[in-house]
Amino acid sequence: MATASYGTATTGGASSGSCPVTLIQTYIVPADTNTVTLSGLSGDTDGIYELEGWGPAGANCTIRGGTLSCNFNGTTTNQAWESNFNLSTSAGNITWNGSSGSNSALVAYEAAAGKGWHFYARIYPKTGVDRRIKWNCSASHSATAASNQYFEGMSYWYETITPVTSLVLVDGTHNFFGAGSVVTLRKFALS
Repeated sequence: MATASYGTATTGGASSGSCPVTLIQTYIVPADTNTVTLSGLSGDTDGIYELEGWGPAGANCTIRGGTLSCNFNGTTTNQAWESNFNLSTSAGNITWNGSSGSNSALVAYEAAAGKGWHFYARIYPKTGVDRRIKWNCSASHSATAASNQYFEGMSYWYETITPVTSLVLVDGTHNFFGAGSVVTLRKFALS
């Protein structure tokens, strides 16, 4: 498991310009891992989280062989997700709808080993209301085929009482994050 204390972490103040976005943390993954933890959060006062990651998949990954979940405080119950995907190939596009699951707050599908991936999610972490994650991701399929996959979906945290103090990104099957992967967390002020 990787945490911000093991890699290169940057925390900081407000970004430039008039946009009310503040960088909370940037984490650079030092070695292949299946888990990244972002801690020291205050879900009730931080506003809306913007979570983004990109990099190579770990050595034992396979395209859609695993999924990346975003669990608050490490919780793995009272969660669900829905997704759609579009597969772009040299032969055309294939669209598939209606995938879903439970006890996981999905934010990304796995890429092929060593291939590129990107995910982006907006998270509303406040207590007392439904907590939702709107996400999208892309993953490279292979080096020989012009094949990339794009996914999007919604995840839900049904537990609304416990304050969010950390986000745990985990792929229980493989090392989703290859060495050099980057994860950033920003917040949008609500006032």
